[in-house]
Amino acid sequence: MTNFEEWFNKTLQYSDHIKEWQSLENLFLGELIPSNNPLVLVDPSQLINYEYLGELSFGWGIYINVFTPNPNDSLVPISHQLKHYFKHLFNIDSGNIVHNDVSKILIIKHLKNFLIQHPYTDTLIINLFNVGDAEVFSEAFVDVSKHPEYCNTKFEIRIFVGQESLIEHGLALKALLNPETNISEEAEVFSQPSKNRLFPKLRFSINNINDFVQNPEIYNAHISFLVNPFATKITLYKPYRFYKSAYLNSLIIDPATDVEIIQEPEKITWNNYVKIENTKENLINKLYNSYQIFTSGSLAFHATEAVPATQLSLTNRDQVLLEHLHEYSDWVITFDKNLESSSF
Repeated sequence: MTNFEEWFNKTLQYSDHIKEWQSLENLFLGELIPSNNPLVLVDPSQLINYEYLGELSFGWGIYINVFTPNPNDSLVPISHQLKHYFKHLFNIDSGNIVHNDVSKILIIKHLKNFLIQHPYTDTLIINLFNVGDAEVFSEAFVDVSKHPEYCNTKFEIRIFVGQESLIEHGLALKALLNPETNISEEAEVFSQPSKNRLFPKLRFSINNINDFVQNPEIYNAHISFLVNPFATKITLYKPYRFYKSAYLNSLIIDPATDVEIIQEPEKITWNNYVKIENTKENLINKLYNSYQIFTSGSLAFHATEAVPATQLSLTNRDQVLLEHLHEYSDWVITFDKNLESSSF
């Protein structure tokens, strides 16, 4: 017992590892979120399929009943609103919310890179599609304004929504303008009146997606951010390549994405799936693979080698909207769990 106490005390006092382990510590304290949720759930008795939407809070994933997407809600599918709706419904504290759809670090990086390359920009005009309450973006704007070289940069934000709304869009930006809700000195600059009232620090508006479709030229922007802009459907897919999906003893499952391009008629399809090749490594692999077999059989109504997958296909309307975005925005940043983060 004495030897153990001596070893334990020396371990507590030893600090030489902190410098080398700093990055690991950040991973385990928030940057790395273990997730091994199946992409698809099925109810064979009711013939209902459920798609994994993401995490409300750590350990609390949400699945939604798959329905036929509204073609008029391209760039702003209502499915993404459900996640924000349940966060407010269950009154989940902002500190416990898992933001695995959008990376604040990447947002800040893109904003800084644009301002560095365009130093003449006084007011940053940004279009936001499908961002819900825009909490991550409001935090990013505050963090960027902390730097002395960007403290005078103004933000003009346009949030685009669909025909159906379940939440109050841009609620975090609205709170940023309210001096009673700001709790940091850096955020106060957004609620204080500017020297010229015609040019406030932050100005935002809520716009209908149809307005952008009909008149995209009046919505010129420096940067456009898209968050999970396209709805997906559940399908079966037979992978043709090896991809390692399981990491950290299968506590982390990283889905693979295969892209299929058809020339005529022109069509691009992304298939997002999980296939664990070596199921003998541990018990979690065996359980996950067994569930995959059950799900695939339920979807196909017979035994199959295919795995359950979520499929994203761009319609002609989607492609036209993307063309408009790239034509009338200097930069286009996409956060999509099926496409992964990309910029153009």
